[in-house]
Amino acid sequence: PVDGLTMHTKPAGHPGRPGLSVSRRAFFRGAGAATVGIVAGAGGAVAPATAEVGEVVKGAATSVTWEDLVVSPATIDDPIPVKDGAQLNFDYTLRTGSFDGPVFEASTDDNRKTPLRFTVGTGAVKPELDEAVRTMRRGGVRRLVLPASAGVGPGGAKETVYMQMRLRTNKGISSFNVCTVPLSAPGPSTLCQPGALPAMP
Repeated sequence: PVDGLTMHTKPAGHPGRPGLSVSRRAFFRGAGAATVGIVAGAGGAVAPATAEVGEVVKGAATSVTWEDLVVSPATIDDPIPVKDGAQLNFDYTLRTGSFDGPVFEASTDDNRKTPLRFTVGTGAVKPELDEAVRTMRRGGVRRLVLPASAGVGPGGAKETVYMQMRLRTNKGISSFNVCTVPLSAPGPSTLCQPGALPAMP
């Protein structure tokens, strides 16, 4: 394993990487990961701007590690890197132990039932997450290993967390440091930083 991301060989006859898709239902089951070949460069690191499906990337500014299950094609509306102030909406699940471990927070929770929305580059979310989303485009699916030092475990506990996320929309630029918290939620997401606004003012 490389920081929790299993290294294995792409099966013979596996379809082309850019065409891989994961349905919404499969996304929340965590399905599809076992069939994705993981290929890493030296030390498991590759240039984020050129990463392909399955390549393991280590953050430059933080100790987060990620890999893509689905890489969306470039469009004029999805500049890379994502600009400061961009408002991003994600489907997501947070697990402990492994990517097959128990879910302790997700956008499908009965108390949430909404995507995670936050503003990039404003300190609204943990820096590990802020760094990892900079090279995502709409429709992309990414797996993150968030280190214990990030403090995003259940209730803010310092333990390694395994996150799967899909970028739904990029809503444009805002100066507000928003990290949404549904009114029905028992509290803010462990991904939100203190002081982040729970909704657009």
